[in-house]
Amino acid sequence: MSEDSGLILSVLLKQINSYLNHLENRYSSNETNENIEFGTVSVTLDDIINNCGKARLIDANILNSIKCKLGERLDTLVYMIKENPLNLQYASEQLRDNADVVQLAVYYDPEAMQYASDRLKSDKTMAMFMAKLYRVEGLKYMHPWLKNDEQLALKLLKMNGYALKYLSDRIKDSRSFVNEALQTSPSLFFELPTKNKNDLTLAEIACERDYHCYKAVTKKIKENKPLALKMMHYCYKLYPYLSKTMQEDKDVIKAYKTELLKIENDNEYRELKADVDAYLCANLFNTRLIYMKDKEEIEKFIKLYSIDKQQEQALNQIASELF
Repeated sequence: MSEDSGLILSVLLKQINSYLNHLENRYSSNETNENIEFGTVSVTLDDIINNCGKARLIDANILNSIKCKLGERLDTLVYMIKENPLNLQYASEQLRDNADVVQLAVYYDPEAMQYASDRLKSDKTMAMFMAKLYRVEGLKYMHPWLKNDEQLALKLLKMNGYALKYLSDRIKDSRSFVNEALQTSPSLFFELPTKNKNDLTLAEIACERDYHCYKAVTKKIKENKPLALKMMHYCYKLYPYLSKTMQEDKDVIKAYKTELLKIENDNEYRELKADVDAYLCANLFNTRLIYMKDKEEIEKFIKLYSIDKQQEQALNQIASELF
């Protein structure tokens, strides 16, 4: 830094110090946006914190030095964190080791955890705080030994299954820990590797807790009839996601139709007609037909898809054999 730059920085820091002397009371009354004169440049505290307004006219190194000076005071640091949680990087070493300060920053943005002290990055209480408040992304900045702690891992997964994504590879590869994660966060199933999605037990756990997970199971799992029947019981709308074999299975079709009939009085759907049932049972056009209210609509649909009378009769014959 040149002699002139050093002198300018010294003057600016004196001005900031003067401003900080009366900032605490004004902060409590939410009057922190008063103009501050830096030579010929008039900026606000918000301008400095967010690098906006006339603060852009000030050298970046000088702005960062000012932010670091602001970060030495708890009152201004709290204000800075609320404006932008990543401003934790400008906090003093002492405040970056303050659990309350770091938790505030992480609450607003888990990425702020990267600026916490080494002690807090090794702190189990901090890890559980992030899991409990669904800020698990911050776990990636915790020390490796903490991510490999099995007892802590179980506690984290009981609070938030998504914590699994940020634990050690050894824990992520453990079937028992994956099982635990799916118990609390079944939608994590969508992000698991194929080997887990191909595990029937894990698939059942996820699908029973969140039937949408069936959309992510492998082709092998979709051939499992008991699971397919369960899915029809949980949500008939999953029918299009069944394998072709399951869509044509007599028992699965019956389960599908049974669930459809349960909602015939629901205003969202029209009453099912006999002609529509025939197509549903024959597994030709899936759930689209439940919106067809009468034979005229069905005939238009048949014409649109060039279905001749012979095909129509064949479909009706299939339906009568199934039921």
